[in-house]
Amino acid sequence: MSISTLALQDIAGKLVVYHPHEPLPAQAMTDILTVLQQVLAIARCTFWSIDEAIGICEIKAGLPMQTHKFVKDPLEKHPDIAFAVKSPSLWNTIEDPLLNSLTHYFVETIKEAGINAIFYGKIAEEYKEDGVVKRRVLGMIVVDATKDKAEFDVDEIELCQIVGRLIAAHTLGGYEQFVAVLLQEYDEVLRHRLLTPWQAIGGFNKRYLRKLEQFFADGEISQRVFEELKKDAEVIDKEGPRLEQAVNGLRRALHV
Repeated sequence: MSISTLALQDIAGKLVVYHPHEPLPAQAMTDILTVLQQVLAIARCTFWSIDEAIGICEIKAGLPMQTHKFVKDPLEKHPDIAFAVKSPSLWNTIEDPLLNSLTHYFVETIKEAGINAIFYGKIAEEYKEDGVVKRRVLGMIVVDATKDKAEFDVDEIELCQIVGRLIAAHTLGGYEQFVAVLLQEYDEVLRHRLLTPWQAIGGFNKRYLRKLEQFFADGEISQRVFEELKKDAEVIDKEGPRLEQAVNGLRRALHV
């Protein structure tokens, strides 16, 4: 099981104890950010609440705690946050924030902390207005990449996106929607992190077996080497369907 999957379990456990349909308290957000901090191996991350209607943003939780002031500000005072709120993407990146005009207002912090890039993950809800689907931003997870962590891989970015969706589902839809989103995310993890890679390995293994048999037939390898390598490949070939069956069974159980 991947570290991201374990982190997802940990965060889900922290979310489920709080009453649905209500904003998460600061301690809950701090607990969630702590998990992200440990999994992503980062020094700094914050959670902002956003009120687009009146143009207000506020840090609700942040690590390290002592470096953040928990006050409400107009969005215009934080042009990077305002940019991420207005962006059509759920995940935005500002590379080299030292030279970016959007982050110039806290350039001293960027220098002091050695921040190389900043990632903004939106927590949002979709709604319909006059038949048109629109998105309302409720919060923002902001993660700083420092000199010790210059970039994030796809899995790490995806984890932050999943966390955002879980927080939104818990706050907006209550327990049932939260559980539905959680199960959907687990299903995606099972399919993309286990089933799809294993199917690719199985296909490669079958080609390997055919080539191995051809090498033996052409006299390029001895019978002893052929039998040893074939035995190992046959184990993979035999266990593949069992793993697929187990994963598919678990996926079906998630939706019962």
